[in-house]
Amino acid sequence: MSETPASFSASIAKVCASKGHRTVVMLNSSLYQALPLAFVTVTLRKGELFMATGSNGQVRYTEDLEEAWWFAHYNGSDGVPDAIQILSPCTADKGISTLNTLSVYERAVAA
Repeated sequence: MSETPASFSASIAKVCASKGHRTVVMLNSSLYQALPLAFVTVTLRKGELFMATGSNGQVRYTEDLEEAWWFAHYNGSDGVPDAIQILSPCTADKGISTLNTLSVYERAVAA
C-alpha cells in the first residue's frame, strides 16, 4: 500500500434509495448517455481499497479504480449501483482488521 493518497478520474451518478444513497461509477460514459453522470476525482486515503463485485458474486480488491471498473465490466456489473465501493480501515475488533464500506460518492469531488 502506497503512503500517499491515490486520485482517479471517473464519472459517477448518485442514486437515492430508500436505504441510503448508492453510486454508479463509470470510466467510459459513452454507453450510458441517458444517465446524468458527473465528472469527478476520487481519492483513496492511506489503507483504503476499491472493492468491485461482479454479478456472479466474484470480488476484486484493488488500489486502482480502472482495474476495479474493468473487473465489474467483465463480470456483468457494468453500471450497476454500488458494484464498486471503497473499503476503509476502522477500529480493529479483537485484533481483527475491520473495514467499513463507503460509497464512491463519499470520496468524490466534482472536477
